Amino acid sequence: PVHVLLARHVAALAEQSAHIEIWTGLTYDTLARLPEAFGLRPVSLAFMDHRGTRFHDDVRSLEQLGQFAAGGGLLAD
Repeated sequence: PVHVLLARHVAALAEQSAHIEIWTGLTYDTLARLPEAFGLRPVSLAFMDHRGTRFHDDVRSLEQLGQFAAGGGLLAD
């Protein structure tokens, strides 16, 4: 999708491509990938593009997985 290409381009312009991973898909599916991808290391920033009322459930799932760093940032629209 175009928005993924744009996000990756912005990360490259900021010279942060080596430090940023951009995943696409439903939050429910991508949350399940976090422990596999990062092990016990939590993420320090998450952005969720949401429609509807699932945001609070998804944030709760992220916290329950223990994959969100203390003091980490969470952005959503």
